[in-house]
Amino acid sequence: ESLLAIKFKKLWRQERQEIKHLVGAKPLIKDNDTLLITGGLGGVGITIAEYISNKHKVNFILTSRTDIYKKADLSEYAKDKINVINEIKLNGCNVDIRCGDIADVDFVKGLIQSVEEKYDEINGIIHTAGVMPLSVEDYTLESVKNTFKGKVYGIDNIIKNINLAPLKFLANTSSLAGIMGDINRIEYCASNSYLDYLSVNKQLFQDTRVVSINWPGWSDVGMVKSQQPNQNNSNSNMSRLDQL
Repeated sequence: ESLLAIKFKKLWRQERQEIKHLVGAKPLIKDNDTLLITGGLGGVGITIAEYISNKHKVNFILTSRTDIYKKADLSEYAKDKINVINEIKLNGCNVDIRCGDIADVDFVKGLIQSVEEKYDEINGIIHTAGVMPLSVEDYTLESVKNTFKGKVYGIDNIIKNINLAPLKFLANTSSLAGIMGDINRIEYCASNSYLDYLSVNKQLFQDTRVVSINWPGWSDVGMVKSQQPNQNNSNSNMSRLDQL
């Protein structure tokens, strides 16, 4: 049976359709583009930046709530990230790290103004910011709202303040949880579902390609970094960005 939902005063029926040949003949990303990656010092963001750097020489603006370079006692994971950043630079890319919370609208306004003054324009956004899912005992209305800050409120702040004219694409790192659901993770499912709906807002994004990529999992990077990285899984996930 089809799943039905009432949204925006209309009755919706959920359907899935396989779409082939998503990869365009010409990639949107070009050398010298300026790309903003939210959560850029997280495992997911930095892995995406490294993947792109192997194909294009661009300016990366990596946002993060914490600056790993200012930590006195670096973990091995943080050291690995710094090594990846050095590799990105060796690939001919510029890495510009901006520390702050994108859920703070004042930070976002200052960030966009500063980046546009330095690089003229922002050509693409890759939204990877997010927080760890809540445990069952931590569920409160306030804690659920807090989990929306980076993934939902953060991207809203950016969209409302950025110049959309030169923006060629917005790529959201969503999850299959937004489609299939998950146990005891309502806030995670809801925030990823929001990114999926954002990608089909044709009134807001008229000339910008918007994609929401529902990755099945990140066993070796980001919020679910395991003790034994699975390189094949990471490479498979990264190939989904080839349409950019």
